[in-house]
Amino acid sequence: MPRCYFTGVAMQMDDAFVFNRRAAKATIASLQHQIQSLQRLLDQLGPMDATPSSAMPVANGKQKHLPAPRQHRLACKSMALALAQGFPEVDLFESWPAYRAQAHGQPKAKPPVTEPDHAPN
Repeated sequence: MPRCYFTGVAMQMDDAFVFNRRAAKATIASLQHQIQSLQRLLDQLGPMDATPSSAMPVANGKQKHLPAPRQHRLACKSMALALAQGFPEVDLFESWPAYRAQAHGQPKAKPPVTEPDHAPN
């Protein structure tokens, strides 16, 4: 009579299960592909871009350069929807108003993007 590998409990052959190694390896390959895709998105959209610094006149006639603010790289709604389809288990994109509210300690204003901003032609 066979025994369970994990518990040692005796069981009938008809009640036994076999680990599907092929499915496990295929899942790992799929997850590795998702990791690579997500890394490419992070490399493209993750950095903050510096804007040109602005000069401000000062009392003694000289100019004081203000540090350049950094800006997020933004995506339109249709691109956010298309890119997010590859990762349905996580909300990769959120609307700018929702992000700003969350960044300032307020509750989220809207749920993540769910519909395209224009109808396909």
